[in-house]
Amino acid sequence: MVVLVPIVFSLLLYYQKEETPTKTANVIVVQPNYEPHYEKFSIPEELQVQRFINLIDEKIDEKTDYVVCPETSFERVDEYEIGANNTFVDLQKYFEKHPNTSLITGIGSYKFLKPSEPTRRSTRIPKQNPERRWESYNAAVQFQQNKYNPYTFYHKSRFVPGAEMMPYPFIFGFLQPMFDKFGGSMEGYGSQEDRSVFENKKGYKIAPAICFESIYGDFMRGFYKNGANAIFIMTNDGWWNNTPGYLQHHAFARLRAIESHRWIARSANTGISSFIDTKGNSYQETNYDEMKAIRQDIPLYDNLTFYTKYGDWVVWLAIGAYSIFLSINYFKKNFYSSCFGLLFWRFFYFFV
Repeated sequence: MVVLVPIVFSLLLYYQKEETPTKTANVIVVQPNYEPHYEKFSIPEELQVQRFINLIDEKIDEKTDYVVCPETSFERVDEYEIGANNTFVDLQKYFEKHPNTSLITGIGSYKFLKPSEPTRRSTRIPKQNPERRWESYNAAVQFQQNKYNPYTFYHKSRFVPGAEMMPYPFIFGFLQPMFDKFGGSMEGYGSQEDRSVFENKKGYKIAPAICFESIYGDFMRGFYKNGANAIFIMTNDGWWNNTPGYLQHHAFARLRAIESHRWIARSANTGISSFIDTKGNSYQETNYDEMKAIRQDIPLYDNLTFYTKYGDWVVWLAIGAYSIFLSINYFKKNFYSSCFGLLFWRFFYFFV
């Protein structure tokens, strides 16, 4: 029963007829294929922008709703002055020809904090000028032809330990020189509390998940609760080189599509860019070390699944019930149960 019932139930769900969506979006996903360790940071950004434009030009037309580019596609962007940034000036000129298309891309950004904004762990405070506080972000931005609100930002909020944040700095502070050498920092990146969504002129709402965030189902629930109709994952995936890492990361995305009943448009710098349907099927997968743009119509949904509503409570309920039964057996002083119960509690406290 334990083995067969979940399998049968899953098959019934898989072959259930999909509901007809009320709206669809035409999406272009770009995979620029820059080697992330050396090449990406040595090629002038104006040449990188031209590669993006060339790839987009292959697919875009008047029906295109979105163009999605990968994580940190463009660097050193001042969020308060993005409209004057040379890279985005070029992109603005290009998208003037396509006024109905929104660009969603990952960026490396920063901003100087206003006096009213709080100082956090991620805040940099220069010793020479403490009033000039600032924060750095691994961010996503939506750009659209809207004179009142052309740019909307989302700040990545679940970080890779070491590369993007220092875990327990009061313990591991002595490792700061090593983290600095490999591109990390003690302060880490700034984050945000809520999972904000990007809304375009048609009212479509998109979850802008950045890289590592997409492996956490419970974390991603915040996007769907805020009305996201689809998920755009922006990632790099070249850091692993051609190893199983990028394959595993793509497999996690398929789980997010199933549990949320949302289509996914996934843009990787290199690795696997694809479209994933609500049953976890992947379409138009790119290859590792391939420069390519892909395009597809994706359905947009509003419904909330059981998991979206309740999250991991089934897991915690199971752990709680299991713990109770083990405790009962333990206190009965049954030798084998006692040994097993003691072993369980040791593992439980270690991980939790």
